Amino acid sequence: MSFISKLAGELDGCVSEAIINREQCVRIMARAQAKHAASRMQASTWITIIAGLSFALGISLICAYNWDKIPPLAKVLAFNVLLLATGEAALALRAKHGAWALAPAALWFFMPAIGIGLYAQVFQLSGDPVKPFFAWAMLSLPLALWWEGGKIAFAEAALLVYVLFAGAFGHGTVMTLSDMWAGMPASDMRLAWLSAGLVIAAGAYITARKLRNQAVWFAGALLVWIIMLTHHTRMFHCADPGMIMFAAASAALVCIGVGAEYSCGETGLPFIVWFAVMYGAGFLYKHDRLHGFGGGGITANGIMLLCGIYAAAAAFFLFGRKPVFSADPRSEKAARIIMLLFTGMLCLLSGQFTVAAAVAANIVLFGSGAGLIWHGMVSGNLKHVDYGVTVVTVMLFTRFLDYFGSMLTSGSAFIAAGCALAMFAYFIRKGRKIARAQSSTDGGGI
Repeated sequence: MSFISKLAGELDGCVSEAIINREQCVRIMARAQAKHAASRMQASTWITIIAGLSFALGISLICAYNWDKIPPLAKVLAFNVLLLATGEAALALRAKHGAWALAPAALWFFMPAIGIGLYAQVFQLSGDPVKPFFAWAMLSLPLALWWEGGKIAFAEAALLVYVLFAGAFGHGTVMTLSDMWAGMPASDMRLAWLSAGLVIAAGAYITARKLRNQAVWFAGALLVWIIMLTHHTRMFHCADPGMIMFAAASAALVCIGVGAEYSCGETGLPFIVWFAVMYGAGFLYKHDRLHGFGGGGITANGIMLLCGIYAAAAAFFLFGRKPVFSADPRSEKAARIIMLLFTGMLCLLSGQFTVAAAVAANIVLFGSGAGLIWHGMVSGNLKHVDYGVTVVTVMLFTRFLDYFGSMLTSGSAFIAAGCALAMFAYFIRKGRKIARAQSSTDGGGI
């Protein structure tokens, strides 16, 4: 069933229920039909498109068959003509059929990459595998910023992220920052850092201008890149797993803050990362001290870089205005302070307090689950109750097997755990009834 048919049925129902009158129904349908007709292509337009595609396919086959016989100058000139025609088609369709202009615009976006490949093939060039993508990203940046909508901008942001990772951690590129292993070709570090900074600046600008609703994803990719620097560079090397876990949890908090400030919608991935880091830290109670990995020890620059991520998280959580966890100001403030404090606690994993930090991580997880359940019951949000139940249940089972594994043969531990879970389920069910009653009283449904 088409959109117009569904709309007609809904409007007829509104007229029969006296929500709107018949005249309003006719005017709404006329406006919807006019807008829908303007966005559709006529049959003659479709025939023209098919004819153009057939013509282009024929020219492509002829060129492919005689590719070696075509002079290099003719190849370059033909590409320039095709580039101009693609851009003109995108602009023409954008003025008349905005929805259909995306196809030539996407081709326009990829044309620089095709041109770079053609140039390299014609003149027999080879070398840096990231330079073509870097040039492509820079040439396509104006189009991504100028074109309406977020699809071209999202493709540009994804390209910039690829260039950032492949360039910095690849082998023999103009952006190579990795210098931890023997055999890595030497590169101009000043040019590499300048190129990386240019890519980061371009990605941040296009995200702020065109992709504010997806800002959390670019922020997450950038933070992962920063953390990877501590493993790939001598300048920022940090071979301590405790500090890496501390940085990962801090990065999750930054993404949570960015998602709240830029209204990125409800994204549970940063929360899952934070809980996963805390969950992993909770298993370290058996270890007296963590040892480094990867060689190279710990540098002051690496510690400062990872602590900078935590400082960014603290800035978002202490000065952010939009609510992250709860609409209640007191609950929101308490949740922010608790998450900041216990995230900072993870840095103790790299010192002499590994056992204390691991025990505290277990307490944090149980407390977070109980807090989600309590807040869900008070506010009538059953989703928070479900999240809290999941956290507490996972913690109970894993810690039960971890601590009482030797008692499983007797069955007493199973009986005790079953009684505890039964009591827990009773209180959860009671809380759900209270939440549903409160929701029905407020006039909302769950």
